[in-house]
Parts: sequence; structure tokens; C-alpha cells
Amino acid sequence: MHVCSDIQERLSAYLDDELSPAVRDQVESHLEICDLCRAELRRQERLWDALTHLPEPGPVDVSAAVLARLPRREAFWPRSLALAAAILLGVFLGSRMGLDLQAVLTSSDPAPRMAALEEVFDDHPQGSLGTVLVTYDMGNGNGS
Repeated sequence: MHVCSDIQERLSAYLDDELSPAVRDQVESHLEICDLCRAELRRQERLWDALTHLPEPGPVDVSAAVLARLPRREAFWPRSLALAAAILLGVFLGSRMGLDLQAVLTSSDPAPRMAALEEVFDDHPQGSLGTVLVTYDMGNGNGS
């Protein structure tokens, strides 16, 4: 059986005509006397014939197959639009508040800054940071 396994390992090279003449003669001599190895040779020949008659594979569109399996994502633009609107609103309100504060602080009005800040910070609850800032007296350094 050891001889058969050696011969069967060489059958593919035998079919491809890759064996040296001496080894090729040994394989042919063995095939004349061994039914098992001849059956294996016929099986490999049928397999080779089947493989050579397969149609040529065409190009495969892998990207379309992958994209088809991916879960659908929700539309991106509504979220982007909401984010852009929030940013624009923040920029607008921040710049408007900054301009109002700058106008109050740079006014030539001789009234103390406390009065100027009251125009910016309207109606703050008792004890809030806004009330502290509005009632801060620059001259005394404390809340009035």
C-alpha cells in the first residue's frame, strides 16, 4: 500500500506531464498492475475535464453585494440641518448680546456701571448671579 500512496501523490504531476522520464515510467508500470491507482487516475482525469469546461468567471460587483447587506441609515441631512440651525442661533444670540453689552459699557453716559448692567440683565430672581452682577457697586466693591 505504501507504493500506491507514493504513486497517487504523483498522479497530478503525471497528468500535467511534469515528471522526469524515469519517474513517469515507474508510474506507468504501476498503473498497469494496480486497479486502485488506475481508478484514482480516472477520477482525477474526470475532475480535470470538469474543471476545464467550467465557464469563465465574470467580474463580480462586490461593492454592490456588500452595500445591499448593510442596514439602511436614516437620512443625514435633517440632523445636519438642525445642528447648523442651532449653531447659527447660538452665534447670532451671542453676538447680539455681546454687541448690546459693548454698547452699554462703552456709552458716554456718566451713570455708574451698575445702571448700565441693569439694561443688559433684566428681571433676575432674588439671590441669582444676575442680581449680584446688577447690584454690584464698583465704588464700594460690594453688592448694594
